[in-house]
Amino acid sequence: MRKLFLLAILFFELNTLKAQVLIKAEMQEAVIAARKFPRAINKVANQISIINAKEIAQANQANTADLLQQSGQVLVQKSQQGGGSPIMRGFEANKILLVVDGVRMNNAIYRAGHLQNSITIDQFSLDKIEIVNGPGSVLYGSDALGGVIHFFTKNPTFSESKKILVKGNVASRYATTNNEKTNQVSISIANNKWGSYTSYTQSEFGDLRQGANRSAAIGDLGLRKYYQGRINGKDTMLLNQNPNIQKGSAYNQSDLIQKIVYKQNDNIKHVLNFQMSNSSNVPRYDRLTEKNGSGIFKNAEWYYGPQNRLLLSYQAQLKNGHYYDLGNITLSHQEIAESRHNRSWNKSNLNHRIEKVMVNALNVDFEKYFRGRIIRYGLESSFNKVISTANAENIVTGVRSALDTRYPDGGTNTNSHALYLSEEKRIGKIDIYEGIRYTNAQLKSTFIDQTFFPFPFNRIDQHNQSFVADVSGCYENSNKWKFSAVLSSGFRTPNLDDLAKVFESTKGDTIGTNSTIGTLIVPNKDLKPEFVNNFELGLSKKTNIVEGSLNVFYTSIENVIVTQNSTFNGSSTILYGDTLCIVQKNVNAGKAYIYGVSASLNHVITNELKFAANINYTKGMINSNSPASPLDHIAPIYGKASLNYQYQNWTASFYTLFNGAKKLKDYNVAGEDNIIYATTNGLPAWHTLNLRANYQVNKNIDLQLALENITDKNYRVFGSGISASGRNLLIAVRGNF
Repeated sequence: MRKLFLLAILFFELNTLKAQVLIKAEMQEAVIAARKFPRAINKVANQISIINAKEIAQANQANTADLLQQSGQVLVQKSQQGGGSPIMRGFEANKILLVVDGVRMNNAIYRAGHLQNSITIDQFSLDKIEIVNGPGSVLYGSDALGGVIHFFTKNPTFSESKKILVKGNVASRYATTNNEKTNQVSISIANNKWGSYTSYTQSEFGDLRQGANRSAAIGDLGLRKYYQGRINGKDTMLLNQNPNIQKGSAYNQSDLIQKIVYKQNDNIKHVLNFQMSNSSNVPRYDRLTEKNGSGIFKNAEWYYGPQNRLLLSYQAQLKNGHYYDLGNITLSHQEIAESRHNRSWNKSNLNHRIEKVMVNALNVDFEKYFRGRIIRYGLESSFNKVISTANAENIVTGVRSALDTRYPDGGTNTNSHALYLSEEKRIGKIDIYEGIRYTNAQLKSTFIDQTFFPFPFNRIDQHNQSFVADVSGCYENSNKWKFSAVLSSGFRTPNLDDLAKVFESTKGDTIGTNSTIGTLIVPNKDLKPEFVNNFELGLSKKTNIVEGSLNVFYTSIENVIVTQNSTFNGSSTILYGDTLCIVQKNVNAGKAYIYGVSASLNHVITNELKFAANINYTKGMINSNSPASPLDHIAPIYGKASLNYQYQNWTASFYTLFNGAKKLKDYNVAGEDNIIYATTNGLPAWHTLNLRANYQVNKNIDLQLALENITDKNYRVFGSGISASGRNLLIAVRGNF
């Protein structure tokens, strides 16, 4: 199927070689993520959503994950307050590519489950977010199956002369639902050649309060009647005075960004970009709520250690070269540290598993107008090094002992090298885009200590090659009707988390309490890349008062990686620590498909009043099973509708976020849908009512007030192990100088 798909794209290319002059697009609203260089959005066939700086400031969310959720364009899963895993078109986690300032964030240990990495991007430092739906592998390589979320951070404001121009911003916000206290300061210092932008944000989040208004369908789901404590050296279940307070969800975070920009001349600009994000310990809230059949907590402690992300990049932005009109050369270095710490109930050993990842990458991207076409070409090389360690600490004696690591203890090295080529041209009044990419990827991983798991192999060597192609076209007539079609392919190379992790996916009851058992994922060194073929159609209309769009898509997946029951040393179960577990492993299960539709509408009612709405629906099945079974990560129908008012110094928005029901029969039991955190019927439909207002006191001071979830509704976002925020009063002030 994939070969036929690629041949169809090649056939289309051969039949359009006589395309003539491409008219340079007028720069309406320019997008970058879909083409690597600025392009008018009406010339791009892909479905793209933009959250600009003004919208980011007005949304004024606690973190970037919440900002994405509030847009209504992306659904965000949470296993703890300090997290947020975007879901796009039925794909999540390592099947969505996160990019910041041209540097890919996805690394060798991005897992298939749920990720919290989006919160390490500070929303206060963002200039805009571009969300590109559908495969983006031609430009971005592996992982961009469901789409690309590209974060663009702010730059210094340059002076018109050699005189120094200083601009700054301060912000402070308080939220009642979790006693949040956030403070931020940024400063831009620049003349006409040199510029510096610095931003620092510090946030403290207390335990999150869930909604008190419970429907019969939600029942007691999520009530925190007891929480963990330790009295006189013994684990104790403590009574929670307010069961709607989700004890064990608090955390803190700080973010720093420093940019230095030097304009060498009109054709060369140098950008040095330093970003750092650090958190406190982040309690894994869903695991802290799990109980055994006797009603006793399974875990006394379960938390992520401080999540640290460091990025250092240098970018040369070029213009008017012999072989390019625009060019970017980006060198980047990233260091990521994350860890998991857990202790079973009434056990003395606190298990520590620590992962450190270093990523070095080179990206070279060029754009050239050539004989009436826009030619884009480039290369990417990236190198990942993963070091995984572990130990068990006896909290009574302080003695540390050996413990199995999450990933191979001998370390892992991956490398990926790719070339891509694309062109844009015009055939009549149709703008055509075509692109191809070749990627060569390798992974080498070594097991040294096989005391815990004597696998029949001590080394994993993977070598994969991938070839993908895209073709798309869009036509806009004089009445501002736009028609678009996209035929695209994507791939995802199995990473370390797919191939070699040893991971307890659902924790069973301790032996001796009852017969309930957990599941344990063991390595599979024979995994192959996943591939997707995607076809979509788009229709949009734009007038002075109405703008609407409709997109439909169908995506087929080959070699889809799913988790299935397996054996270890001939046995279908294994004792992992003190828990009996069913043995599972990741396998290429065959084929699956996803289809869906999304629509949006923006209507100018009066000069002051505007209406906006969007809605998204997806459906996904694994059709290699008999009968076909649900694919995981398929969100229920969701979206947002809002009335937005602006008059003189006032801006206000009354809006609703909504989700349809996720029925139990639509869950993937063996996947990452977290069916254990749903009701006996799944998750009921929900909607929230919200009010937000901004008042511009003067040109320097902006006051913000919001009341979120006005009805104090209790609900959970699909796949989440923590209930969403209850009624939340938010007060913020922003100042600039």
